[in-house]
Amino acid sequence: MQTFIGSPALSTFRQEKLFNQIQLLLPEIVQLSAHFVHFIDAEKTLNNEEITVLEKLLCYGPQRVEVSSEGHLFLVVPRSGTISPWSSKATDIAHNCGLQNVSRIERGIAYHVQGVQWCANNQQIIADCLHDRMIEMVLDELDAASCLFEHHQPFAGESIDILASGKDALIEAN
Repeated sequence: MQTFIGSPALSTFRQEKLFNQIQLLLPEIVQLSAHFVHFIDAEKTLNNEEITVLEKLLCYGPQRVEVSSEGHLFLVVPRSGTISPWSSKATDIAHNCGLQNVSRIERGIAYHVQGVQWCANNQQIIADCLHDRMIEMVLDELDAASCLFEHHQPFAGESIDILASGKDALIEAN
């Protein structure tokens, strides 16, 4: 997996709104920053020409500004085991640009939060403000995003006889 840092993920207005929302819950927060991070799964190491094309493709949105990477990292990415619609389209575009070695491109948002005591409760409060639990997950380091590209064998199907055993069988299976 290769990682490419992208442009700011939030407009100034959205960033201030999110900062204020978190600060209502944790007043000691002093700064919030957010930028896109792109993760590339390739069949083999990309050469310099492929990297140049990829960097051009991944340079979109507002111009890059210096984004603080100080503070605690909250990396919001699609849930492991899923492929986001953004990923499908970005991967198709990469293939159309001649990047056949790229198996998949995925995107996350790296939030950096400063000024709060780091305990499990505070981290959970912030994480809950930053992601949608149904479709996203929060990681605490960039390398952990490699889980996005893992392939697993599906589990064998299993039948549950609810006619004979009723609700108890369903509860046990759950």
